[in-house]
Amino acid sequence: MAEDVDIRVVAVDDVDAGTDAELCAIVADVFPDVDALKGTWFFQTRPDVVTIARVAGSVVGLRPVVRRTVMIDDGDGVAIAGGIIPTVSPAFRGRGIAKQMTEITLDWITQCGDALSLAFLFGGAPAPFLDRYGYEALHTRFVYSDPDTGADVVETMRAFARPLGQPPRVAMARIRSATQIHLGRGTW
Repeated sequence: MAEDVDIRVVAVDDVDAGTDAELCAIVADVFPDVDALKGTWFFQTRPDVVTIARVAGSVVGLRPVVRRTVMIDDGDGVAIAGGIIPTVSPAFRGRGIAKQMTEITLDWITQCGDALSLAFLFGGAPAPFLDRYGYEALHTRFVYSDPDTGADVVETMRAFARPLGQPPRVAMARIRSATQIHLGRGTW
């Protein structure tokens, strides 16, 4: 376990300017070449919550979470929570912080009643990390609406899902059998 780490799930509306700046700094350090993340700590869609890890009062890790109901081919919606895997400052890696953040985040979204947790990975992001938590690679086509133009955009990042709650396999089977899933407005 990581030493003296305070990890909390925080409503984005409760993130103050100082914490926002710390979140942006970590993302800039970890993803310096990702233009979509310049000056921000999330992609196009403002998250609902963010799991924040602090050591000695300073932010050392984050995991934004967007909650949505997505429409499946059959017209029914499935409640999902999604985002990227935890982003931990390079100086604090290898201390179990990402593991603790993942466990706390999964507990929180399960308590919210979401059927699935989705994660989208770009570049060389570590899929084996997700394997440890029961995420499975998806080959379903994901689409979202561009927030500026409204045009549909095909998501190109690798997608993974983890069933939550009861009955978990029902939601997973529906996602796997879908031809296409529309994520709504903006990517996360």
